[in-house]
Amino acid sequence: MEFFEQELVVRVTDETAFQSFLTKYNGVVVNDGALPAPPSSSLKTRVVPDRQWRLVRVKAPMVSLEELAQELAALGMQGDIRIPDQDTANLYALALDYAHTDGVKAELNLALKPQASGSALEHQRSPSVFRQPMNNWWLQAGAGNVIRAWEEFGTSGQGVGIAIIDVGFTPNDPDIINSDPLNGIGARRGVMQYDFAQNDYDVTSDAGGDPDPNGTTWHGHGTAAIAFGAQNNHYGETGVAPDATPMLFRVGRGIGNAMSYYDAGRAVDTAVAWGASVISMSFSANTPGGVGIPGTYLGAALDRAEARGVINVAAMGNSQNGEYYDFARWPWKTYPVPAVWSAVIAVGATNSINTRASYSNYGPVVGIWAPAGESNGADAIRVAPSNKYSSGCYSINFCMTTDETEIFPGTSAAAPFVAGAVALMKQVKPSLTKRDVLNIFSQTARKNTPDGNVNGAGLINVYEAVKLARDYTPPPPPPEVPEPPEICRPVSSC
Repeated sequence: MEFFEQELVVRVTDETAFQSFLTKYNGVVVNDGALPAPPSSSLKTRVVPDRQWRLVRVKAPMVSLEELAQELAALGMQGDIRIPDQDTANLYALALDYAHTDGVKAELNLALKPQASGSALEHQRSPSVFRQPMNNWWLQAGAGNVIRAWEEFGTSGQGVGIAIIDVGFTPNDPDIINSDPLNGIGARRGVMQYDFAQNDYDVTSDAGGDPDPNGTTWHGHGTAAIAFGAQNNHYGETGVAPDATPMLFRVGRGIGNAMSYYDAGRAVDTAVAWGASVISMSFSANTPGGVGIPGTYLGAALDRAEARGVINVAAMGNSQNGEYYDFARWPWKTYPVPAVWSAVIAVGATNSINTRASYSNYGPVVGIWAPAGESNGADAIRVAPSNKYSSGCYSINFCMTTDETEIFPGTSAAAPFVAGAVALMKQVKPSLTKRDVLNIFSQTARKNTPDGNVNGAGLINVYEAVKLARDYTPPPPPPEVPEPPEICRPVSSC
């Protein structure tokens, strides 16, 4: 588990108590929780009330390493407890002291990590031939079955906002703005974006940003391209929902793009306020169950999003682990959050033969499986080239060279694949809730693959999911069970 030094995420329900907290620990408010205004005054937004969460920088008092280890053991943490240094122990102890106090509740600001490991004309395969979506295994009937959903129902995600919370975006990429560099056609759609690391409306680097634009990764470039990469623009590949409304939210800080728990929570609230219908998160933090419970700012924000009908989708992670499901039995095992939270649909990754990709986490918490390919690149999903690996052609001629794409495997690819699929479903049935989506997945997913792990939740079948969504009627809620009558003991006391 990693977190940002000297930073705590604080929930304030008593302003006087909060001011006392700041005074006691030399605290400075880094962010007061206000959300960025929408990029356009004409944008119809949802009202998101004050969430009471603040990001503060504190000077934590000295604690005994031995006493802290004993306190963690008393809370249920098992095994060898290792604390790397005194400053870490001090901040951790302070967060524990204020975990359940009235007026002010504090938690660590955890560091999240990216989880990467048709007939339209897309990128050039030869000087005179362009590759088509029908050539991509992940879109074909034998895998995700996306092409048939496009062609039979005319779905493309039109009018549905997909928010990608990530790092390393290329917001002017032809696949994001839907331009056609071969024919000199400019942007055909706008991109809503906000950078929570630099607090501006540009998710690329600026003069005061990272020496290497967006740090060391262009991870968000791949996730966005898979969700809503443009179609028929002679460039890159086609996303699952190529006409969806792009929303890009960058939460990476500095070199390496450590992703702030607090910033991710603000990004979720902003996505809801700006009108997103789907939120895709290809990141996770493996946290002990006692720390990773959803009563945190990020967890609360995702609960609010679900309550507004927004579908939250997250990558299951790439640790090849299958024990992520029983909080009660193993409260201090590490769990990949936010995927395991109840407000989120957790997505596992499959390969081209419809078995679990070797890196993907698994287990009963997975809500659906989706194509991504293996990390060796043999059958990995491909996206338009990012600036990181192809900066020359990207900046000069938009990589119009032969077969210019990059591999992008990982549960990071599977999550936006599902987000795109949900956008197609929301296009035909905007009222779908997370419960509805999971019910549709349960009825339409393939559960006859060669892999028993995948057959639990099943491999997504986008065509069948959209087909059922069109005329979907939610089942009635279960009947309420009446309270049993009170029994007096002894009877004479009645």
